[in-house]
Amino acid sequence: MPAWSPRRASPPFRSPQPPWPPCRLGASTSAPRPTSAASRAALAVNIVPAVVTLMGECRSLYEDRVLAQRDAMTRALEEAAARFGGQVEVAWELDYPAVMHEPGDAIVAHLEAAAATCGLESRHATSGGGADANILGTKGADAITLGIGMTNFHSVDEYIEVADLQNMARYVEAIIAEYAG
Repeated sequence: MPAWSPRRASPPFRSPQPPWPPCRLGASTSAPRPTSAASRAALAVNIVPAVVTLMGECRSLYEDRVLAQRDAMTRALEEAAARFGGQVEVAWELDYPAVMHEPGDAIVAHLEAAAATCGLESRHATSGGGADANILGTKGADAITLGIGMTNFHSVDEYIEVADLQNMARYVEAIIAEYAG
């Protein structure tokens, strides 16, 4: 999924709400999702700082949609700065591009065959996250992200059952054998 992150913005925001157009947060990853990650102003909390740094991102599985959302967020920041007499500098950086595979792709066929070999169910899902596969894909590798049975992932309650770890070890062995054979 392409994820673009602004690296610097200095608008004089007076509202806790983001100034970009609303969208359905947490919706399908096919829809662009803006998220605000951090805001840093000054050491004291009872002053109006001269400079504010805002960091965030927008994500979508589809490049045209994420670029449209990125441009809308940039316009909103620029309009807010102009409206309140401030200045804004926005610098976007591509954190990771999308990785999309279809059921008939060779990598998917190999992974399905390996799962069948060790008696595991193969399930396909679309993820809005970023992982090593996103970066490896930019280097020419045909990569895919595999779920390993985590529960409550990316939370303080994250865990994995011992049986799921054992199954993943068997699956990795089967993947190696599938590609070696």
